[in-house]
Amino acid sequence: MIDGQATPPTGLSHIQAIATGDFHTCALANDGQVICWGDNSFDQATPPIGLNSVQAISTGSSYTCALTNDGQVACWGYNEYGQATPPTGLNHVQTISAGHTHACALKNDGQVVCWGNNDYDQITLPTRLLPVQAIAAGGFRTCVLTNDGQVICRGDNYYNQATPPTELSTVQTISVGGAHTCVLTNDDQVVCWGNNEDGQATPPTGLSHVQAITAGYIHNCALTNNSQVVCWGNNRYGQATPPTGLSHVQMISAGGDHTCALTDDGQVVCWGNNEDGQATPSTGLNYVQAIAVGGTHTCALTNDGQVACWGDNFSGQATPPTGLSHVQAISTGFYHTCALTNDNQVVCWGDNLYGQATPPTGLSHVQAISAGLYHTCALKNNGQVVCWGNNDYSQITFPSISLPVELSNLTVSRFRDNVLVKWETGVELKNVGFRLRRAIENQQGSYDAIILGESDTKPIDLDSHESCSNKIQGQLKMVDSNQDNNIISAIGNSRESTCYSFVDTSHLNDGTYYYLLEDVDDDGKGTFHCNQIEAVTIAQGLAIDLKSAINYCKKVTSSNN
Repeated sequence: MIDGQATPPTGLSHIQAIATGDFHTCALANDGQVICWGDNSFDQATPPIGLNSVQAISTGSSYTCALTNDGQVACWGYNEYGQATPPTGLNHVQTISAGHTHACALKNDGQVVCWGNNDYDQITLPTRLLPVQAIAAGGFRTCVLTNDGQVICRGDNYYNQATPPTELSTVQTISVGGAHTCVLTNDDQVVCWGNNEDGQATPPTGLSHVQAITAGYIHNCALTNNSQVVCWGNNRYGQATPPTGLSHVQMISAGGDHTCALTDDGQVVCWGNNEDGQATPSTGLNYVQAIAVGGTHTCALTNDGQVACWGDNFSGQATPPTGLSHVQAISTGFYHTCALTNDNQVVCWGDNLYGQATPPTGLSHVQAISAGLYHTCALKNNGQVVCWGNNDYSQITFPSISLPVELSNLTVSRFRDNVLVKWETGVELKNVGFRLRRAIENQQGSYDAIILGESDTKPIDLDSHESCSNKIQGQLKMVDSNQDNNIISAIGNSRESTCYSFVDTSHLNDGTYYYLLEDVDDDGKGTFHCNQIEAVTIAQGLAIDLKSAINYCKKVTSSNN
């Protein structure tokens, strides 16, 4: 190579990591030193004097960045866009990544900081992507609904379809069409934006009292509180004209050029384009609990967890895999289909040109799925979004959720006449708090839950029971920072792992008690994830039902705050 970037220095050894730029290469040695070679036109291969104790390196086009053991970032080399100049005061960094002419750092508090070239808004991230309660994929973009009712979209924005209106109020539901987006607000109003060439972004005047919405490729439908269907937008094939007399509708779904409705008695009614039979439900189909309309095919989920599809099957999108069963939800893309099983796994089939029908290895704990044109997204139980498939418009690239602290090793056990709850955390930060919930199954098979408060909980004397081995022991106090939420504030070492113990003195009856630990921000308004559940049986209580406990975890995560 003309710049020698492919010729390591003689004697190079004891290397733990390497990073390659356009025409230079750097290596990180076990002793924390950085060695670079190759093109050095901008000093990108010359680490600063005195740089040591490095834990990670990343190389951009003609510059290099290093992360030191004390969480500081140092960069050198080409700096036309400021990519080699980290922001003043940047610290507590755990990960760095250098792009072509911009760089980003992930801090210990879960915040992302970027600098350098911003021609394509590549360094402009949401200030904080809170845990997500709903996702919607469509066209070449993805939108998420956060727990505080805000909408954030990523991807193609040619018609501003990825830019929610600034005056948008709190949202309860989102639906993504071909090049437009619609939401249902908390006051049951429909708001749409994006491409409006066929009127698809202009809901009918007077539309109100809406309970559900669905965005098709260039048309939309709304389901009102009296179970009536109202549609608007492109109507070339009659897809925006519901059949006369249609009533008692419980669910609607709009696709490419056709629409389907599910009635209260489990029947499916479709209208619009039927060139491939997509608007003609399968013979004998009944007992349907959910429907999903794709580009030119339709799928239904029956009450026994089976999936039936009809319409265009050119890519196999209408042929569910053999043996697929125990399905709880389905979603159709334009030419592919995905199902969520009862064990929270995702199964997809159909067109896979961009990998949209191949969920990532190890994907689990999924609570919702949404299939777009050529990509798919999943919402996990902890509020994180995972996407795969086509990424031409960054529609599958979402920032990771900012978690205040990593929780681990939650254990619950009998302690004298009370219940002992113990857990460990990683590095503590100023905005870290915990919320501890206790639930018990009632006679109806659901859970009655409370947030433990100061009146019925207290810190334990750490000297009175087994210590937390090899951990710094901390104390807890209850902080009622807003009157509706009791927050357990962590008091411990600011840099080390910490073990906490807490005693619940208020269990009332024999039975199995479930304890749920959540991490929250300092004002108690944002719950970041449902981390772990443990159970303890008091006296001769019920057998521990971990699956039910997980369902409880999903329920409170989606409903709190």
